[in-house]
Amino acid sequence: MADVFISYSRKDGPLAQRLNQALADRGKDIWIDLEDIPPSAEWMQRIRAAIDGSSTIVVLLSDHSVSSAICGEEIAHAASRQKRLVPVSLGLASDAAVPEPLRRLNWIIAGGEDAFEAMVSRIVETLDTDLAHVDAHTRILVRAVEWEARGRDPSFLLRGSDLREAEQWLAQAGGKTPSATDLHTQYIHGSRARQGRRLRVLAYSSMIALAISIVLAVFAFLKREDAVVQAQSAMIENQRATTALKSAVSSARQMLGAKLAVQAEFLPATGPKTLPRAALLAIEGLRRDSSSDADRAARHILAILPRTRSLIHLDNSDVARSMHTTPDGGIVSVLTGSGAVIVFDASTGVKLTTIRDREARGPGIFSPDGKWLISPGRATQIYDTATWKPIPEALPDTSSAAFSPKGDRLMLITAEGMSVLETATWRRLASISCAIPPTMVAEYGIGRSIVAAIPEDRRSNAPAMLAVYTVPGGEQARVTRCEGVGEWLAVSPDGRHAVRAAFDDKPAQLWDTKESRIAISLIPLSRNCPVRAMFSADSSTLALVALDECVHIIDTATLFERLIIPQVEALGAIALSSDGARIATGGYDDTARVWNTHDGHELVRQTHGDYVSAVGLSPDGSTMLSGMNMSNDGLGIFVDIVVDGSEDGIIPHGKLDFPRVSWSEDGSQIRIAHDTGELTIAWPAGQITGRTSKPASDYEGRQRMYREILAHNTAEFDRWAANTGPVKPDLGITLDREYHEYIAASPDNRYLAVPTPAFRVEVFDAQERGACILAVTHEANTPGVVAFSPDSALFVSTSIDPIRHGCLLQAHELPGRQQRIHLPISTFGIAGIAFSPDGSHLAACCDDGYTRIYLLRREDLIAELSHRLRRNLTANEWQRYLGAAPYEPTVPGLPIPVEMQGMIGAFESNPGAYTSPAESSAK
Repeated sequence: MADVFISYSRKDGPLAQRLNQALADRGKDIWIDLEDIPPSAEWMQRIRAAIDGSSTIVVLLSDHSVSSAICGEEIAHAASRQKRLVPVSLGLASDAAVPEPLRRLNWIIAGGEDAFEAMVSRIVETLDTDLAHVDAHTRILVRAVEWEARGRDPSFLLRGSDLREAEQWLAQAGGKTPSATDLHTQYIHGSRARQGRRLRVLAYSSMIALAISIVLAVFAFLKREDAVVQAQSAMIENQRATTALKSAVSSARQMLGAKLAVQAEFLPATGPKTLPRAALLAIEGLRRDSSSDADRAARHILAILPRTRSLIHLDNSDVARSMHTTPDGGIVSVLTGSGAVIVFDASTGVKLTTIRDREARGPGIFSPDGKWLISPGRATQIYDTATWKPIPEALPDTSSAAFSPKGDRLMLITAEGMSVLETATWRRLASISCAIPPTMVAEYGIGRSIVAAIPEDRRSNAPAMLAVYTVPGGEQARVTRCEGVGEWLAVSPDGRHAVRAAFDDKPAQLWDTKESRIAISLIPLSRNCPVRAMFSADSSTLALVALDECVHIIDTATLFERLIIPQVEALGAIALSSDGARIATGGYDDTARVWNTHDGHELVRQTHGDYVSAVGLSPDGSTMLSGMNMSNDGLGIFVDIVVDGSEDGIIPHGKLDFPRVSWSEDGSQIRIAHDTGELTIAWPAGQITGRTSKPASDYEGRQRMYREILAHNTAEFDRWAANTGPVKPDLGITLDREYHEYIAASPDNRYLAVPTPAFRVEVFDAQERGACILAVTHEANTPGVVAFSPDSALFVSTSIDPIRHGCLLQAHELPGRQQRIHLPISTFGIAGIAFSPDGSHLAACCDDGYTRIYLLRREDLIAELSHRLRRNLTANEWQRYLGAAPYEPTVPGLPIPVEMQGMIGAFESNPGAYTSPAESSAK
């Protein structure tokens, strides 16, 4: 539960964020929605749940908020729950539109800058007034709402000391704010009525037991054998009562786990620094709750909680200005604030070499094959990455450099113009003189031409130019004069497009170098970000940092804006993967994040202790690098990116035609079979160990067997159900030949999964004479891929998500019909899925050229979450979320609060004595 929920209009966002920080600095737990997303049913449900779980609602009244339908709905919901409302007036042209629940209240007036602290003090004073009454109001309301949502299930009612305290609070609530709601009264009175009935039943039971005892005593004098029989019956009843009590304790434990899971799932929305606490609550929820809610919450946290590989330190708290990696992401070069270029091994953090040039003009650029590193500057050097020795050839003072896509040529921008070198011999192919040196170059087309972006000559006010030169020879083939004043920011690696920023907040321009014209006018760009425009290595994607502090993703093939990625604080740097599918961002919110540029999904988040001044992304998007500004923590932290969710691994193998995935019997290898061959990949190393051009032979044979089973739309189960006897039921479905290859049978031969033209996958049970026990509906004209776990207890299928245009993995426990595991959505189609032999992992072979490995077991999820954490719950967090239960370290081996250390020994000496507050009341 939060102390304060802040209701505000998006147009009052800056003041709301400032108030949020001020209240947080004074020890208040704030819930504020900072995500600028369109309202939806799920989003409004989250807002209402946050209001229910908050003690006080602070309303920022302005002309914007009183006219906002969303703000009105928040106030109406809070009033219906009798929440304490604290209106803060930001200045209203008229108070006629102020909602009725706020008119009769005393307002806090927000004055100018000098009065801000006074306003905050008044709000804090109001929050602290009768805090015990407000906390009890919120605590009882949360349990009443849960009781109402569960159909007024009597098992959710109060009893014991909880009921007595609630009745005392209700008796004293008259005249206090907030007042008790009808739901409060009904919940407390219902609890008392239930308690009364329970006491009467107990009294009657006691009387009956006493009568039986008297009768038994009489009969004991007459017949000893009858007394022994009765004593045995009493013992059995006592055992049943003990079993019932244990069941009640288990139910209370599961309720606490579900509550912790919900709190963990909502915490990341309150700010990036709450991720560790959310992960710890998710672990506690998983240990108590066996439902899919706890599993979903844990995977939600795991999807954005980073896995730290190594930490690199710069000398004297230097600044990381920019970064560049080799194509495989194994080596990174960093340009520091002192002008030095430092090269590190990305997997270990070991420093490989230092290039000291106080006029270095870049982090060092690697060739496409990773063989060479060039460090532009006054003392330009080219290094062999195998030995880290410079080549002996003398190079001129270089302001910028670029390798050709094939890596066979190197283009240098010098004070005189350009030089083009052949990397095989470092022979100079051409020297091109320019009156004004270009700012950036790229190779264009199959004719081996060079595109150069030439800046403004501001003294003569000459227009900027895009010039095309032929190599060898260096002749000027074409010149495009770009009218107006502007600055060249980026040229695409294929030389086809160039970005030019205008001044005075005018739209930027995307130039087509082939057509010598403006392709499109872009949005005005931000001047706060060092890199305001960037192309992906394959030139398919353009990222722009605009004045709205958002990253705009442009598809260069269609020239349409594909996505807008929001950022809370000003950006400090951006970096794109080679294919433009992922982008890394860093800024003043002290976080570095990686996003999916197709759907805007946040893939990973790393929290730093300072402003993130530089980010890097390996070309394949598997590794993020982030650097802090002036911090003792040094350059930054290398993070394994968890793409699309909580994978245990991701294996790149390239795009294949109709791939199918399977595991070796010992689980040490993964095989990717496709129409033209087969790959063998070591697990968990992820390295391709074998490749053949001959497709797997057993696949077609397996499909022929399935086609025989389903001949003429009936199931001849004689072979399939060998262990259960001959059964020949009619499936009653119409099949098309194109669906046959998707049929799957469980390893124990009990279940058969059959895709149908009705966009469903139906699972039949041979022991139930072919009854359909499960049907999974698809939302597209293509059937899903299906698989059974090795123990035949879990069935997995893929289905199309029409909203996010991806595939959703769904896991169902058999023979029941309850969905157990919520695996994340992939933005690409899933062509094949397979369980590992021990059932601990699921491999999903995707159309984007990657196979993703998912954890399935609950204990593995807990272990993975624990591995990524660096602390346990604090004393305040434990008391807030788990109450007075004996302290148990969530992750053994990590630091624990000093004040909790005395409680650890008692728990370790008697683990069975641990009970949660809910369990205690159940007893």
